[in-house]
Amino acid sequence: MKMKKYLILFGLIWIILWCLTGLYHGIIHESYAEIMLRFAKKGDLVNYWQTWRDWKWNSTVHSHGISFSFLVIFLGHIWPDIKLSEKIKNISGVSAIIGIAMAGIFGTLNILFLDGIGDLLLLGAFMVCTFGYFRGLKHT
Repeated sequence: MKMKKYLILFGLIWIILWCLTGLYHGIIHESYAEIMLRFAKKGDLVNYWQTWRDWKWNSTVHSHGISFSFLVIFLGHIWPDIKLSEKIKNISGVSAIIGIAMAGIFGTLNILFLDGIGDLLLLGAFMVCTFGYFRGLKHT
């Protein structure tokens, strides 16, 4: 049951961090808009689209990060109903936490290979836990 608490705590802390990141993105949004307007007025489409891509990437990482936070909290809430061995459950919980951290950190740094590994760890953890939850439904 400790893992349940760790998952929920991690998710809550991660939500706070992503909310602060969102505030930062809101503050710098105007500067991105001004820069893009300057490039558009010059007809510099290469830099316009590069600036837009940078902004879009940051907002995508932010939205995924906060969504993943809610998913790990949800996972914590269904933790007692996942019918797998404690070892498998704990490995899945740790994988979810590491995966979310990797996806958020390396996504922000635009290191796609490590971001992808984080995504796969999270996906794998949720697949295993979904299987265990389904097993639990058969026993109720």
